[in-house]
Amino acid sequence: MEIMNTDNYQVSRDQPSFFSMKDYCLLSVKGPDAEAVLQGQSTNDVKKLKEGGVQLSAFLTPQGKIISHNFLFKVNQQEFYLLLPKSISEKVQKHLDDHIIMEEADLEILNGFYIYHLLGAESKYKALGLDEEANLELEHLYVLEQGFLVTSGMLGQGSSLYISKEECPISLNE
Repeated sequence: MEIMNTDNYQVSRDQPSFFSMKDYCLLSVKGPDAEAVLQGQSTNDVKKLKEGGVQLSAFLTPQGKIISHNFLFKVNQQEFYLLLPKSISEKVQKHLDDHIIMEEADLEILNGFYIYHLLGAESKYKALGLDEEANLELEHLYVLEQGFLVTSGMLGQGSSLYISKEECPISLNE
């Protein structure tokens, strides 16, 4: 049994820090009927999700068994992203694709993003290049030039997700 290094734990609690989520990827759902496709398959009411909104979501088999538990991000009515483990991304893509009959929606697994779990309230401000006076909403998706920032209380107090096209593009210790 491996014992956690309490020094590293304390540093991550006391200072802004981040952890790579290299086993996760994005699945994009885009097109005129993207919202309808997700509404029909998600356990949540996707139509109530506002632009820039974030929610936990799941997809089930017809028998009620869980296929995926993931975050759902809404950029707009025609552009959504699912954050899910790479190990099940193809299965989720196939599940959704099997339910696209007459709808116009494209599904694509995006492995070219780097995903980080940011810890510490200051880290999200640094990711956006803002000072800490800025008023960032919880449960919100911020679209950035190089990717996304997701603020969510579901991740823990002061935590957020940073999804970037660049590897480790932010310095949290400056």
